[in-house]
Amino acid sequence: MLATLAALAVFVLSPGDGDSLAIRGASMSADELLDALLAAGPEAVSSLAATLAEPEPAAATSKPGSAPAAKPARDVASKPASESASRPASAPASKPASESPGARRHALASALDAIPAAAKRRLESPTTKDRAAIAAVALRVLRLRGRPSELSAAVALSQADPAVDLSSETEAALTAMLHRDAAAYREVGRAIHGASPRAAMPVVRAVAATASPAAVAALAELVGRIPALDPMILAELGRVALALPHLPSDVAEFGHVRVLLASPDPTARREAALCLGRLRDESAVGGLLPLLEDADTAVRDAARFALRETTTLDLGPDARRWRAWHEAETAWLEERAPKLLEAVERGSIGQATEALADISTHRCGRHELAARLASCLDPKDSARARLICVALAALGSRAGAPALVDLLDAPDRRLRDDAQRALVAITGEDHPAERASWADAVR
Repeated sequence: MLATLAALAVFVLSPGDGDSLAIRGASMSADELLDALLAAGPEAVSSLAATLAEPEPAAATSKPGSAPAAKPARDVASKPASESASRPASAPASKPASESPGARRHALASALDAIPAAAKRRLESPTTKDRAAIAAVALRVLRLRGRPSELSAAVALSQADPAVDLSSETEAALTAMLHRDAAAYREVGRAIHGASPRAAMPVVRAVAATASPAAVAALAELVGRIPALDPMILAELGRVALALPHLPSDVAEFGHVRVLLASPDPTARREAALCLGRLRDESAVGGLLPLLEDADTAVRDAARFALRETTTLDLGPDARRWRAWHEAETAWLEERAPKLLEAVERGSIGQATEALADISTHRCGRHELAARLASCLDPKDSARARLICVALAALGSRAGAPALVDLLDAPDRRLRDDAQRALVAITGEDHPAERASWADAVR
């Protein structure tokens, strides 16, 4: 049967026979193919998409006696973005397909890709029956072949029948589209624009399911778009942050989250504090301090948790102690840190040692400090580099990790050992002291 499908004919499910496929040689329009797939069920979409994913039959110029090896069908959802982007434009195949296999394949693909639009047209009529079934077929097509620009279509299809919950099918489609092409993340905001909380929930879950740095950025951008979903978005954002080995370095993208620290809703304040703690967003420290005196106990506890996670310190529940510390740290960063960093980079070994000892005790701005120290690592100046490794381990920021990985190829064994110890201290992971072993862990 697969060989027959690979011959590029359009198929429909035979009435009365749940599994057999009857082959019809003529091409179909998108509406005709939609009707066929409604009779077949959403699983037939996967079979058809897998057939289209197969390479075209070998040319007749093959060596005599040789036959092309059969290749198993594979889900289009696993194809790289570069392949999926090259599929034919979505347009109904209104004319009979050419007898050539390539033309028939093209016509079939065009009809399949046009199914979401055909489904949308049908669902615009309030008298259309089987609305959920139509949407399910279209969502399966989007799951296997959907483009980034079709995220909004998936959200609209999820609401085809208010009496039927299509959230699982919608989430699966959106997750596959995000995995297939990173450009889809840029469409997330547009996809939920004007959507109800119910319609937007699968979008939030799909983005979170990808558990990637791009998901962190996309979820942070969604905060505030639909206030009723903010607690859910913040919880998912925090969960993704915990799952990632390290986070995007541009903390400015968390500004929407920090705004909620001043929300009149205690639930939003609590979830924002917890989320920022998991994100280890140092820019939030100033906004967290007032929450230590919040009227809501859960908010106070969340603020303290966030401050502990962000600073790696625990000064207790006393807001005055935290404020005094923050004021002193801010003054140190502005007045002393620039001179100390200059001593590390250009001073004598003795001056660098004293400067690094001071820098290692501070937590405010530690990511920026670690990045600056990492830029001073030079395997040719082994003594200074070894001191910096110790300071980076004390700061505990991943900002210095990539430069430490580079030192694992240094000629000085003692420097390699110090870099390895610093990486273990910073990441909590333990890999062989080889650059290749650590590269993926800190990438």
